[in-house]
Amino acid sequence: MAATCGFCTQLTADLAANAHSLLRFDASVLLVDTDGTRLLGLPLAEPAQQHLTRLGQRAAHQGTPTGVLLAPNRPARVLTGFDEVSHALVALSGADAQATIIEAPTSCSVNVAAQPVDAVLTIRVNGTTRLGIAVRGREPRQITETATSGILDDGYTPVTLTVECPGTFYLLFRGGELLTRARTPMALQQALDAVLASYASYASPERGRIPLLCGVAVHDGGHAVLFPRTWMSDLVKRARQLEQAGWRLRPEPYTTLQTAPATGTLRLPAAAGSRQGSPTVAAVLTEPPQVGVPPTRTRLLASIVNWIARPATTDATHTLATALQPLPVHTGTWQEALTHLTHHRPTEHDPSSRHIPPGSASNLDG
Repeated sequence: MAATCGFCTQLTADLAANAHSLLRFDASVLLVDTDGTRLLGLPLAEPAQQHLTRLGQRAAHQGTPTGVLLAPNRPARVLTGFDEVSHALVALSGADAQATIIEAPTSCSVNVAAQPVDAVLTIRVNGTTRLGIAVRGREPRQITETATSGILDDGYTPVTLTVECPGTFYLLFRGGELLTRARTPMALQQALDAVLASYASYASPERGRIPLLCGVAVHDGGHAVLFPRTWMSDLVKRARQLEQAGWRLRPEPYTTLQTAPATGTLRLPAAAGSRQGSPTVAAVLTEPPQVGVPPTRTRLLASIVNWIARPATTDATHTLATALQPLPVHTGTWQEALTHLTHHRPTEHDPSSRHIPPGSASNLDG
């Protein structure tokens, strides 16, 4: 471990959140860093702990976090990176590591995970895949338990979602990404339902559907725009402003698209309980390149195709690339996109005619 390693900080937070499962470990876990060694799980005799600490220190040159997995009558196995170490901890707890969702942390997720949690509830996506929801506070825990039938599992479960209520809003995070600021328990439950349905859909995809790692805003008029995932938290904080202009942000971690059979246009599957039907994707909002000359439209479209969730089939990638060809692509910051969406209401009959005016952002659909 290393104090300056964000992956290590997330791993430490996951271990703390899973304190109850560590008490049942049929294993010892040593965390070795520059400040010393912490022992979790089964106690160790002092000579063994000293020897294993030296082994951990020698493994540090491979990067952090790095693990060395030791078992009787088996060769030592070196584990490199957050993903491998987390999978090993899940397996050591007796749970199914291959059926457990483990998402790589970001600097923002480390900030969200830093504070103590009251519990990690384990839920089953599609009845099999394990997903961990950390809760802070009695009421968020009660709402989450009711909405998800989540339980305290004996197995180690890394945190994927976090629910808390630090003020007047119920907050739902995926890692460090704010998915919703719900005003009521019902709104939080609806967001949780949508998020879990998205994970279930991704785990068992329907034929012809294409999952993207991007955000989506749906207008009351029945059309939608795609935007970079990095804008999600900032736009969620301004959801009321967007709602007043007729836009709704969908909290799903995966934006699933499909093409209309007759026209080939991209559409979103209808949200559960929605009367809108399947919204049509009318435009893509994205960030301009940080450096260098402005990209061509071809390069912009290639970068948007890269939003497709992996693993992706060749057919899905080609279908997405073809369906994006006629769409307007606008570049700018999330602030400029917010101004455009809230001050320039699109016409219902021709949503593709919308343009972000010069000076606000560049229109690159030519």
